[in-house]
Amino acid sequence: MLKSFRVVDLRALFIGKEKKGLKGDLIRRAIQLIQNECSQELLTKINDIYNFRCQQQAVTNPRASPQILSMKIADSTPSPCSQDSDVKLMAFPFHQTLDTLIDLTALKPDFSFTLSETQRKQLITNKKRFSGDVQVVIRICYTESVGVEDDQYPPELFIFVNQQMMPLQVAKQIRVRKPGEEPRRPCPPINITSLLRLSPWDNHYTQSGFITWRDRGNVKSYSFAVYLVRVLSAEELLAQLSSSVESVECCRARVCEKLCTGQDSEVATTGLRVSLVCPLAKTRLRVPCRGSGCAHLQCFDALTYVELNNMKPTWMCPVCDRPAPFTLLTIDGLLSSILVTAEESVVEIEFLADGSWRSVKDQHGNARRSPQTELSVTSLPSLAAAEIIDLTLD
Repeated sequence: MLKSFRVVDLRALFIGKEKKGLKGDLIRRAIQLIQNECSQELLTKINDIYNFRCQQQAVTNPRASPQILSMKIADSTPSPCSQDSDVKLMAFPFHQTLDTLIDLTALKPDFSFTLSETQRKQLITNKKRFSGDVQVVIRICYTESVGVEDDQYPPELFIFVNQQMMPLQVAKQIRVRKPGEEPRRPCPPINITSLLRLSPWDNHYTQSGFITWRDRGNVKSYSFAVYLVRVLSAEELLAQLSSSVESVECCRARVCEKLCTGQDSEVATTGLRVSLVCPLAKTRLRVPCRGSGCAHLQCFDALTYVELNNMKPTWMCPVCDRPAPFTLLTIDGLLSSILVTAEESVVEIEFLADGSWRSVKDQHGNARRSPQTELSVTSLPSLAAAEIIDLTLD
C-alpha cells in the first residue's frame, strides 16, 4: 500500500516529524513508523489515503480492484479528520505570538489587515527604542493534507507592503549530510515592520500588501499568515529550558543501562568517555543539553546551539545529525553537576559501570587539558553584537 503512495501522501504520515527525503527513504521510514509506533489512527490514515488513491486509479482503469489491500484494516473505526486536514505552522521558538493579524489561509496575491491602537503603540514604542522586540511578520508554508509544516518560500517570491518592496534575504541551501536526503533552505519569518504605516493620520492604520511568485507548473500549494510577535532572545529561551531538566538519577540510570548492554558481548565495556567541550563552540560546556530523541551521552552547549539556530535555523543535533528542535531539548542534570565539581582543566570524563565518573588523564597521569582553555566561556554571548560570518553557507 505504501509503495503506491505519492511523496505528498507519504509526508502526510509524519505528523510532527521530519518529512524531507526522497520517495524511497520516505517509504523506509514509514515502514519503521508502522513497526515502532503503530496506532489505530495511523492505520486508519493509511487506509483512507490508499482508498482515495484507488478511487483515482479506478477512473482511468475500471478493471482495478481498489478494495483488496484495504480489507486488511477495513474493520478499523475511522477517526475524525476535520482537524487533521488543516495545515498548521510549526512553532518558531524565537517568536512569542501577541496577535494574529491574518489567520493561516491559502496564499493569494493581495492581502490587507488593520492594526488596533494598542498594536500601533506597541510598534511605535518599539521603533523609538530601536530594540526590535515587537514585529509584524509574514510566514509562508506548504499546504499539505495533514501535519505541521515549517516555513517554505515559493520560488521567485516578491512581497510589496504599502507599495514598497520588501527585500528578502534567501539563504543558500543547507548541504546534504545523508544519502538520498533533499537539500533544505532555511526560510525564516519575514519581518515587514519597517514598511508599515503607523502615523496617526493614516487611514485607521490599514496596511495593504501584494505577493507575487512563480508557479513553474508545480503542483504544490502554499498558505500564509501574518502575526504580531515579540522577539525572544537566546537568554530568554534558555530560561524556558530550566523546566526541561533530566534528573541526576535518570541520567545515571541511562549511563548504567548503556554500560550493562555490552556485558554479554565478547568485549566488555567498562567505561564511557564524554567530553566536557561543546562540539559547536569548542569551549567548556555551560548548559549541557541534547535532544530527547538522541541516544548518545555527549551533550552540546544549549546557549551556543540556540544562538546558531537563530542565525541559520536547522535544529539538527551536532552529534548525531538527528532533528533536535527547541521543544525537544533537555538539560542533562548529571553532567551539569559534574561541570560544577570538576576542575576547569578537565575536558573529558569517563563514566563507570556503577554510575560514578572520573577525569580522563593522559599518559603522564595529568588531566587532559583543553587546547582553548585561554578562551573565556563568557565571551561567546558578546559575539552577538559583532559581525558573524557563517562559513558553512559556502
